[in-house]
Parts: sequence; C-alpha cells; structure tokens
Amino acid sequence: MEGLISYNDKVSLEVTGWKRQMLRRPGMLNKVSKKVQDKINSFI
Repeated sequence: MEGLISYNDKVSLEVTGWKRQMLRRPGMLNKVSKKVQDKINSFI
C-alpha cells in the first residue's frame, strides 16, 4: 500500500505544479511569440 500512497502523492504534486504553470501570467517571450504567430496567421 505504501507504493500506492507515494504514487498518489507524486501525481498530486505534478498536478499542482501543472496548475500553477497554467495559471501563471505569460512572460515576455510568450507575448512576443504570440504576436509573431498572430501576424503569420493573418497572412495565411
């Protein structure tokens, strides 16, 4: 049963980290990438 508990703890930590990353405000590189992508898509 110990292995199952540690697996669940590991998954819970991964999900928490993923949520934090998804909710984080976009950085400067992401903003620039988004603008470039939007510009390219406007040409298509």
